[in-house]
Amino acid sequence: MTPLHLSATISDLAAEPGGIGLSGVYGIFNRKGTPVERSSLNTMHEVFGRWFDDDHGAWCEGTVGLGHTMLWNTPESKLEIFPVVDDSTGHRLVLTADVRLDNRSELAEKLGLTAPLATISDSRLLLAAYIKWGQDSPQYLLGDFAYVIWDEQRQQLFCARDHIGIKQLYYVLSDESFVFANDVGALVASNLVPKDLNEEAVAVYLQSSRYIHP
Repeated sequence: MTPLHLSATISDLAAEPGGIGLSGVYGIFNRKGTPVERSSLNTMHEVFGRWFDDDHGAWCEGTVGLGHTMLWNTPESKLEIFPVVDDSTGHRLVLTADVRLDNRSELAEKLGLTAPLATISDSRLLLAAYIKWGQDSPQYLLGDFAYVIWDEQRQQLFCARDHIGIKQLYYVLSDESFVFANDVGALVASNLVPKDLNEEAVAVYLQSSRYIHP
């Protein structure tokens, strides 16, 4: 399912985080080679940080920065330290996610993971699925999830959300950057997203009650 594309928004939306029970997922990819400013990640984090903060982390290198603010809402979530940096394949994969997988046992079996299931985190399952199945990996997942993987070898971000959109994932794509978050306020806080009102999008919403730009 395609994430909701916000072409513009209003700064007032940053006032209140928009989804009780989710962990914060956010990041920036500068498409023209400009290094990501850590300050932009910090301001995005603050939107989630004033809401909850069981744990948090950020990874920033070159043109890419990924962040996470953790809400512990499952036993498996307490195993997580996000963003996850994995180099087991010889090239780096970096993951940030808001995830609760329901088919953990089935996935572990298909992926050949033999460790006790209680010691296997959802992030390990997500990364193993991506390594094995690539961009087809979401079709093997059951649960609620929104996640982003930076694939250093391919120099691309892979973004996915669950099939019916329980977990939100918003993004803004421009010539200069790709900015994403699972809360609209964090997009605004990045200072990379236009804050002017898009009158066409407002008209579409008033007509159909849907936040989808034509």
